[in-house]
Amino acid sequence: MKTVKDFHMTIFISLVVTFLSLYNINSEIVHKFTFFENEDKLIHFLMYFGVTVTFLLEYFIRKPEKNMKYYLLSLYPIGLGGLIEIVQSVFTTTRSGDWIDFFADVLGVVFAYLTFHYLRHFRPVAWYINKRTS
Repeated sequence: MKTVKDFHMTIFISLVVTFLSLYNINSEIVHKFTFFENEDKLIHFLMYFGVTVTFLLEYFIRKPEKNMKYYLLSLYPIGLGGLIEIVQSVFTTTRSGDWIDFFADVLGVVFAYLTFHYLRHFRPVAWYINKRTS
């Protein structure tokens, strides 16, 4: 139960991403809010960027190890994205799995990891994280 409490935001955001990825959205509503072609790829990128940053921050706040291989934590959101694409293609009739969507998911994860890695050493962010962990 401690894991649920420690990673409550990651779990919540993962559930929202899963719901949005599997829910049947009326295509007429989607077309009203479509501003450019393939904008769903940007949405995939942003969703997985958010999941990854949240997961990395929650983990780092609880275990601020200097030698931790944080890139291994990126396997969770990549696995989530791959699993959702498989579920879309196999178990839903209104959604379809797409390799390009999965690639956008992975790009979001990679950029989140790089952003986290950079900001972890940025003085104001490091101060905030140290303040939270002490």
